Amino acid sequence: MQALVLLKEPGIKNVSSGTENYVFGKEVLKHRYEVIKLYEMDKHDILKRNVKALFPMRIFMKHKNESPMEHLKECLDVAEKIGDPDFYFMTVECGKKLYGREILERIFKEAIYMSSGLYRQPYETGKMEGKLEGIMEGETKGKIEGKTDLLIKLLSRRFGLLPVELRKKISEADQYQLDLIAESIFDFKSADDTLKYLQ
Repeated sequence: MQALVLLKEPGIKNVSSGTENYVFGKEVLKHRYEVIKLYEMDKHDILKRNVKALFPMRIFMKHKNESPMEHLKECLDVAEKIGDPDFYFMTVECGKKLYGREILERIFKEAIYMSSGLYRQPYETGKMEGKLEGIMEGETKGKIEGKTDLLIKLLSRRFGLLPVELRKKISEADQYQLDLIAESIFDFKSADDTLKYLQ
């Protein structure tokens, strides 16, 4: 089921539950979806039905006879009892969207919040990306060195011992230059023909 989930009451009266598109008066596309109004749902009903996936979203649901602070504390307590810090993290984040950071900072338990994998992920992802970049850079460097060695061997076998200066230029070439030399190597009349690709 596709759904449009409304967290807060919108500023318009009627929210569409679908779209219809017409071209030259003919219907070409009709799409329907369920409109779910979280702000009209009873947060205690979600507990009774034990729909844990919606527990963090209870922040946006009706809370009769409770002040916003009482409501927030109750939602955080429920999230904490699940025993999964990710639910607690998501509940805090939803609370920030609705009530702002200042109120939440006074009442949430930072240790639980920070133990969530969702909290740690951006930091760990950054470390992992750095490692992956290093690995990829090392692999690229290794491929270039391997290609350089192979080209020097092929050129030496075909034209004899290469001058030191030419070997140095080949070893300083980038991957694109090495690829051009590799593609043309069988057309060379002498080892010096490589120089036109090493400018």
